[in-house]
Amino acid sequence: MFCKRRITVIIAVTALCAVMQPRQILQAFREETVLLPVKQGVLEGTWTWPDGNGPWPAALLIQGSGPLDRDGNGPGGAGAGEMALLARGLAERGTAVLRFDKAGTGRSPVIRREEDLRWEDGTAYAVLWTERMRQRKEVSAFFLIGHSEGALTALEAARRTDPDGVVLLASPGFPAGTVLRLQMISRVPWLYGEADRALSELEQGRPAENTDERLNFLFRPSVQPFLKGLLQDDPRRSIRALSCPVLIIQGGRDSQVGTENGKALKEAARDGEFRIISGMNHVLKTVPPDRDSQEESYGNPLIPLPPGLADMTARWIQRRASQRDIQEKTDRENRRQPQ
Repeated sequence: MFCKRRITVIIAVTALCAVMQPRQILQAFREETVLLPVKQGVLEGTWTWPDGNGPWPAALLIQGSGPLDRDGNGPGGAGAGEMALLARGLAERGTAVLRFDKAGTGRSPVIRREEDLRWEDGTAYAVLWTERMRQRKEVSAFFLIGHSEGALTALEAARRTDPDGVVLLASPGFPAGTVLRLQMISRVPWLYGEADRALSELEQGRPAENTDERLNFLFRPSVQPFLKGLLQDDPRRSIRALSCPVLIIQGGRDSQVGTENGKALKEAARDGEFRIISGMNHVLKTVPPDRDSQEESYGNPLIPLPPGLADMTARWIQRRASQRDIQEKTDRENRRQPQ
């Protein structure tokens, strides 16, 4: 969304990684700009390829809430840069990644007015990007990775694209209205009553009028069309509808949404694995628990990803890709057998 501050609408958590992985020898990577024509203009993205000729498993990386570009940064390039760090970390470990600007951000100014944004458009763009990905001969298997609000988009896109797997990072496990109410009552309880009323109106498809000006960061009229769509989404319903495997990763120091979100997703998934990285916060950085350190991490791309995040994700993707290849080989052999 086009607010100047990063609106932390949804998001999720969990708590403790455990086993130290053996050190890997990291590969180099290379990057390539790619363009996607859409009705309003052209969206721009970046492929991050492992070194070599492939083919490789590949993932579409979908960033979280707010006016974020392909790197995870906001207007003017300020931000944590977590999407660029993750894409490069995965490519170094043998997984190709395509990340892209949201419409109206980065070098993709195809939407100029906040009031023209719609929640459903994010899923439509993700589906178009997956179609472009699958045209590449270097891609052997296809995955979706969604962070925060982008995890909701990944779940919706998965229902339309049949990926080999989905990775959810810091994902909400309940409808947006539930998560937002919890955030409001814990952070600004004096505004909770007005926020609850506004959310109730939007959940019923009506505009939230005459809200306290202190809530403009969330309920200003120009963002309400987007919120109406977002508030209809239930990630438990979406994950329950998937037949592909899902990896759920959350951070023990994510201050925005409680760990019950990840547990709810795991319980709803047909084939889900749940992992916790103890020191990780919402923007996928390892930080001390104090508030100042948390806030600094949201604008500091020099803070690295937590140890284990890229390893854990890449290993899961490659394991699932190998399992798919084995299953396909078995199916082909079975078809060749005389009946």
